[in-house]
Amino acid sequence: MRAVAGNSWGANKKILLTIYGSLIRSVIDCGAIAYNSASDNLKHRLDVIQHKALRIACGAFCSTAASALQVETGELPLSLRRSQQELKYVVKVKVTKGHPEKSVTEFHWTTLSKTFRSNNVPIYIQKTVEYFSDASVELVNPPALPDEPPWHLKACSVDTSLINIYGRKQDNLELLKTLALEKNHSYNNSVHIYTDASKTTNNKSSAAFCIPELNIELSVRLSDNLTIFAAELSAIKLALLWVISNSD
Repeated sequence: MRAVAGNSWGANKKILLTIYGSLIRSVIDCGAIAYNSASDNLKHRLDVIQHKALRIACGAFCSTAASALQVETGELPLSLRRSQQELKYVVKVKVTKGHPEKSVTEFHWTTLSKTFRSNNVPIYIQKTVEYFSDASVELVNPPALPDEPPWHLKACSVDTSLINIYGRKQDNLELLKTLALEKNHSYNNSVHIYTDASKTTNNKSSAAFCIPELNIELSVRLSDNLTIFAAELSAIKLALLWVISNSD
């Protein structure tokens, strides 16, 4: 990182953080669940590596606090990253049927005594039991995969001829309207379903669809702070769910 960074030349902070995440942090994360039982003095060596990398990325002084660099770059402390990986691993083990490590995440009477361990470092169940009890997490099995893979399904036919001919910046609105009506007329033998979404200035969004031929309208309120793209996709999904439920 120091070789590609300089005060007035070289990679910027975003690129340097990408280098750190792909080449350095990925190595630190490898096996983090296993070596998290090491002593704090040994794990502190990794904190020093992260501090140096973030300092180079930000061009900060040597005396800059590690917490300030983590806030500036949006990087979690390594201790929290290890705890996060442990929780993800335990959740994966708990919801996976027949996982060989399932016994490690379940209660056993030997976990109550420290005499069975060479140090006082807690094991998986002791580290995660507080999280699962306080957060009231309800673990559910992952959804089963469909019998038929998605690449064997019939491809959807999408008509994008209007986009290819005239872009959104076309000034002649009457011409665009005429072309749209002409395109709709070519699908007279089909049921027309129109979808739309909206977003207010205070980041409140909604989605809706309507079927004029059947006099059906449905609108829903979406979560706040959604992008308009996500809201438009929600409107399409809403219409598709109606089609599936009424296909019979």
